[in-house]
Amino acid sequence: MLSSYLQFAPWLGIVLGGVLGCTLLGLIAMSRGAGFADVAGNPGKQLWSVIFAIPVPFLLELGAGGWIGLLIAFVWLVASPIIGLKTVFKPEATPDMTQLVIAHVIFAIIVLTVFMSVVHLMA
Repeated sequence: MLSSYLQFAPWLGIVLGGVLGCTLLGLIAMSRGAGFADVAGNPGKQLWSVIFAIPVPFLLELGAGGWIGLLIAFVWLVASPIIGLKTVFKPEATPDMTQLVIAHVIFAIIVLTVFMSVVHLMA
């Protein structure tokens, strides 16, 4: 029972981190004149935010749980959604690169903070 509980923690952290990160991006987009529903209210974008968070536990382990793994996961969470937005998901409707980087740095911080908090609290 305990091992299944501990295995649940990373998945909960991934889902909560992705959803909360996307929701925060929606609030940021709203402050910049875009609609909240266009970002955080879109189930597809919520799903992609969770999908981008799936590799986080594996990336954190690349650095043996240290700063290198955290840096790799951070770069992944900033770069992968930007590359996806610029190449696949309506590249003509994306804001300039500075706004994208700032927004996704915040997204990465939220996802990593939520993920690590959930895993730590459930350990």
